[in-house]
Amino acid sequence: MSRPRRPPPARLVFSVMACDEELIGRALDAMGEIYGRVLRVLGPLSFDWTDYYEREMGSGLSRIFAAMESTITQETLPKVKWWSNGLEGEFRRPEGGRRINVDPGMVTAERLVLATFKNFTHRIYLGNC
Repeated sequence: MSRPRRPPPARLVFSVMACDEELIGRALDAMGEIYGRVLRVLGPLSFDWTDYYEREMGSGLSRIFAAMESTITQETLPKVKWWSNGLEGEFRRPEGGRRINVDPGMVTAERLVLATFKNFTHRIYLGNC
């Protein structure tokens, strides 16, 4: 029989997507203020393989992935997702549409998980909703 035990800390990561690289930079600054130094950034990468976000966010989307120097306890990820939703809200257009998409995640030795509030087959409920 296995016994419950606390999992090891996870590396905090973020996926950030927008049409405006200056906006991505502002999001990185906000992450740094709350979650500490950005350790590494991958991108910007062109996000042109689907038009899923275009109607809301515009065309010419770029995405970056940022790894934070800090680690988090794994059960903290839902709280970070709520924070990232608030950050998206700060950057909304006056008429309400998003200008930026920020999905936090965590990397462990076993997996990479990006948190989202959109239910789908490859996404899991993380609690705190």
